[in-house]
Amino acid sequence: MMLAGIFLVCRILEAQEKEAGITMKHLLFGLLLFAFSTSQVSAFDEAHVKKLKTQGSCVSCDLSGANLTGANLTGANLKGADLSKANLTRVNLTGAFLRWANLSSANLTRADLSRANLRYANLSSANLTRANLSKASLLKTNLTKANLSRADLRGANLRWANLSRANLTGANLNEAYLREVYMTEADLSRAKKMRVKFKKPAILCRTKLPSGVDNSGCK
Repeated sequence: MMLAGIFLVCRILEAQEKEAGITMKHLLFGLLLFAFSTSQVSAFDEAHVKKLKTQGSCVSCDLSGANLTGANLTGANLKGADLSKANLTRVNLTGAFLRWANLSSANLTRADLSRANLRYANLSSANLTRANLSKASLLKTNLTKANLSRADLRGANLRWANLSRANLTGANLNEAYLREVYMTEADLSRAKKMRVKFKKPAILCRTKLPSGVDNSGCK
């Protein structure tokens, strides 16, 4: 349907080709490029979104860019799903299985991910402002450049997680497990209730802590 419209426009503009100083070949190429780029805006598979909403689970599904605001996905199995750039504001993902899921650049503001399994998940550049990640499993999770300001990470397992350049201002890390965590240039300067010990060999380099900058892991 879109291509038919493009060819119709080309015929209408054909008479003006010489005045415009471009060839129909160039014009068609430009319009096809535009059509392809706009078709990528909503990359998610609508059938997959429907499956998730009706069945509560969708393994390895394409949900990239989908709007799931406020959805109740308690205990959902989303192993390996692509949720990159998805709107997951206030979504209930309590106890959800998100192992290997791609949540890069997703909006998870105020989402409930308590007790969720996020092992090996990609949460780079994700917005997790005020998200509940208490007792979540974040083993080897990629959280580079993630916004975790005021997030609840009490009792979360962050072993081997990558939090380089992550924003953790105001986050609650009480009793979080931080063994061998990577926190280069992370900001924890205003983190709350920091009754936590960074167990070696945690990598802290230019890491902002409430007590000051920690360079103990710099090489």
